[in-house]
Amino acid sequence: MTNFLPRPDESQQSPQPTQPPQPQKEPSLDLRCGGVRLTIQRVPAWLVTAVTTAVGSGLAWWLQR
Repeated sequence: MTNFLPRPDESQQSPQPTQPPQPQKEPSLDLRCGGVRLTIQRVPAWLVTAVTTAVGSGLAWWLQR
C-alpha cells in the first residue's frame, strides 16, 4: 500500500477572498488647455524640493538687489 493523499478537486478548494475595488483618487493636478489635458496623479517629492529651492534662491537674490 502506498502512502499518498488524493489531489483536491477545484470545487473542494475554498475560494480566494477578493478585495473590494479601490475608489479612484482625485488627481493632484489637472490642467486643460484647448484639446490638451495634463493629469498628474501624484507630485514627486524631488520635484517639490527642486521647485521650492529654486523659488527660495530666486526670491533671496531678488530681495538682496
